[in-house]
Formats: sequence, C-alpha cells, structure tokens
Amino acid sequence: MIVANYLSTGFVDDVFQNPTAYSSADLWLAMYGYALQIYCDFSAYTDIAIGVANLLGYRFPQNFNQPYRALSIQDFWRRWHITLSSWLRDYLYKPLGGSHYGIAWTCFALMVTMLLGGLWHGASWNFVIWGAMHGVALVVERLLGLTGKDGARRLPPVIAWLVTFHFVCFAWIFFRSQTLDAALNYLRVMFSFQSLAVTMTPLVALMFVFGALTQIIPDRTQERAEVWYDRASLTVKIAIPVIVIWLIAVASPDGVPPFIYFQF
Repeated sequence: MIVANYLSTGFVDDVFQNPTAYSSADLWLAMYGYALQIYCDFSAYTDIAIGVANLLGYRFPQNFNQPYRALSIQDFWRRWHITLSSWLRDYLYKPLGGSHYGIAWTCFALMVTMLLGGLWHGASWNFVIWGAMHGVALVVERLLGLTGKDGARRLPPVIAWLVTFHFVCFAWIFFRSQTLDAALNYLRVMFSFQSLAVTMTPLVALMFVFGALTQIIPDRTQERAEVWYDRASLTVKIAIPVIVIWLIAVASPDGVPPFIYFQF
C-alpha cells in the first residue's frame, strides 16, 4: 500500500491528469508506474482481506501470483486478479461454449468474455477498449498456438515476457485515463519523444524499484520465511511485527490515499 500510495500521489496521478505538461520520458515512466501502482494497491488490499479472513478461520484463495512475470496474456490472467479470472471463465466463457465448438467459436467466446469483463469495470469506452485489447490478444495467441506451456516455448522467454508486459502496460493507459481522448492524447505525447527530461523524485524512484522487485522474488521465499518465523524465539516473533508496524506508520504518507478498486 505504501509503494502504491507514493507512486500515485508523488508521480502517476499528476502525469495522467495533464500529460502534455510532462516529457515523453515521464509518460513512459508513469505508464510503468501505474502498472506497479495498481498491482501493489490491489494486491495489498487482497492480502489484508486474506489475512483478516485467516484470523476469523476462513481460507480465501490466492488472488495474485506475480502477474508481471507472465509470458503470455493467458498466463497473465492466470496470475492477475485470479478470482475474477476464474469467475469470468466459469460464468461467462464456459456457458458461452468455451472451446467445445471449434476455434472460431472459441475466439468469439473469448472476445465476448473480455468485453463484458471490461464493461464490468464501468460503462466507458476506455474499459471497453481495455477489455477488447485483452480479448484480441487472447484470440491471437490462440490462433498462433501460443497458449499453454508448449506454446510459450515457441518464443524465447525474454521476447515473450517483453511483448506480454508491454502489451499489458499499454492497455493500462486506457484503463487509467478518464476519457478516450485523454488516453489517445497520452499516447500521442508519449510517442512524440519531444523531451526526455525526468521529474520523478528519488523517493518515488525508490518506491518504483521496490515495487518492481516484488515481481522477481523467488516463489518459495515466503514459505521459507514462514518456516523460519515459526521456529524463531518468542522475542523475535514479537519484535518483528512491532518493527514492521512502526516502519509502516513512519513511511506512510499523510491522509487516506485512494484505493483504486474501491470505484469498482
């Protein structure tokens, strides 16, 4: 939450609010910054919900799995907002026929599912375009045979990751912008390369790097940390939460920052 809040209030919001006042470099950084912001923001609140549920004896499913490590759009949706992805699959894609009626119908079902997934976020052309972009990407991957583990091997992992990550980031521009004109204006300025000056502060840059590092932490790190914590002394078990809570209190920005998914 702290990473997301600093990215939002310290850089991303201002750039998206008035893109013409910033350089092309700032707009590129703001695009990546928003990708990290929306992940850190939503994943943090999901972790809070999962943690509180555990305290009450409920086991909630995992909702994020380092989505920016995905090697395809299909892989991305298996890692991003997993509960929504599962709902779209079970209550839209499969009832529409899924992959049971040939490739043409499969592509149709994918497009309808993602278009409705976009509309679920709001009645706006931006959300429709965002959903349509992901639908088209899923269709292209299916037609080119790039889905599944075997399909992922058809492209070098680095190329597959670069294409997937940047596609997701470009789509976020439409998701974040208030209007379609604002999104198109943002893209126009971003690709003009008129100026490469950067206004991001060192603190925001630090949060940017910290947020990016969350995507490359080895999968078993948390499990190992839990095992170590379980075996630690009572003094350590008390000291660590106190220190972490203190650091959060000190590092948190003033006020109550906005929660992105509250609007949905």
